[in-house]
Amino acid sequence: MKIMRRRIEGALFTADRAEREIKTEGDWELWDGIALLCDPAGGPSGPLGTELGHRLARAIRDTRAGWVGDASTGYLLKRDPDTLLAPDVSFVSRERLAKWPERGFVPCAPDLAAEIRAPSDSWAHTIERGGIWIAHGVRVVWLVDPQARCVLTLRPLEEPLEAGSGESFSAAPVIEGLEIDVDALFGVLE
Repeated sequence: MKIMRRRIEGALFTADRAEREIKTEGDWELWDGIALLCDPAGGPSGPLGTELGHRLARAIRDTRAGWVGDASTGYLLKRDPDTLLAPDVSFVSRERLAKWPERGFVPCAPDLAAEIRAPSDSWAHTIERGGIWIAHGVRVVWLVDPQARCVLTLRPLEEPLEAGSGESFSAAPVIEGLEIDVDALFGVLE
């Protein structure tokens, strides 16, 4: 998960204006037109995000059901004012997005978003971010807590499911059949 560093003052930004004017400043997101610069999360976010991305890519390799995005993939969730967020890992189906954009941002929410808790973030902040994804139409959200070594799965109108050591979590109904063992996921850190 990116750590919000500072707000860029001034008028509200659109995604296009922010891309032109602040893209050289580093990673950023838009929250209702407010541009926030982000620091990299550090810690275990990189290996865990890479592992989740590889598992998603392997699950859809033969079907070409969609695309897997990394932390640099921005999703334009809302216009006027613009909200543009980037999860640590994501999947967007071809049903939701017929063609990957040649430039700019993905013009819709992903089907699945994963947020990995940064060492300096509270678990409450990570859960809040998961709720934001659900509110914008994401069908499955994985909230990964490296400190507790657990994964909380959110789906609209369902109770959250927590998976810890000895358990697994799934991508259903977005990608049927994809089950990830929690111990194997966190094993990339050892």
